[in-house]
Amino acid sequence: PTVGHRTRLQRSNSPILPIQRIHIHSQLKRIRSWRLESVKKILIISLMLLVSSFANTINATTEIAQIDVYKPASSDPVILVYWNYSIPEGCDRYKVLTLFQALKEAQQILKSSIYRFISEHPNQFDELALLRFENVSDPRKAEVIYGVYVLEEGRTGGAVTIYGDRAWELHLDCKLTEMDYAIRLNVAMHELLHTLGVGHVHEEASFEVMGSAIEAYYPSTLDLFAIYQAMFEKKWNEPVTLPNTIRWEPVIPYDTELQQLREENQKLRSDLSDVQVRLDRLNDVINRLTNENKALKQQV
Repeated sequence: PTVGHRTRLQRSNSPILPIQRIHIHSQLKRIRSWRLESVKKILIISLMLLVSSFANTINATTEIAQIDVYKPASSDPVILVYWNYSIPEGCDRYKVLTLFQALKEAQQILKSSIYRFISEHPNQFDELALLRFENVSDPRKAEVIYGVYVLEEGRTGGAVTIYGDRAWELHLDCKLTEMDYAIRLNVAMHELLHTLGVGHVHEEASFEVMGSAIEAYYPSTLDLFAIYQAMFEKKWNEPVTLPNTIRWEPVIPYDTELQQLREENQKLRSDLSDVQVRLDRLNDVINRLTNENKALKQQV
């Protein structure tokens, strides 16, 4: 109520006073109710996001996925690699180095993912730890040659060319340097896995690098199982599926997942801090209105 209203009430025996008090109490109730509803909404939205994420995981991991497997570039877990730094027409040295850096990162991610896969499925795929890439200075000794090429305008990506009597060739298109980091790494990982005998997946999932997803770059459990089948079980030219005991999901290296959890935790802390600031402001409003109500009662 305004000061004018309170002055009129003091000079009159009018029955408006109960209405004024009810008005103040109703304001307090509305503010308390709004505060509770805000907290409820935050909790409900958080719960919905959690349930949605869990449901998506269940849907993705309960599918029976198949992936093609063929003979890899090397019959040995040590793959001999030659890096061809030749600069094709229409490209430049910086772009070649950028693409080779993506391939190096793909190799590192693959090895870290393998270590997690082995640790989570002990005594089943331990031979995968033997997989490594060894650089050679002579292309004639290589089993895979990494290089850069230039596709025609309007197209980009990568390719693996298979030769029966000499080294396979893995090429990345120069225009990939103009794409986002995730897309560039996606293509690098996709082609790298091809050289290890991994084909395309028959089913689609947003996390599957051997499908049509363009921003996924962590190998999945199915991809690593396929590598094991191709390189150590020597099962080629037919699709394979995961054992029932293994879920189809991305294998994110432990250090990467830990960093992601730290970032998510920091974001949650920031969000909670914002909510607390808003609640403090609401408390201030409630306290102010409560004091005004008390003062009004005293005046009455």
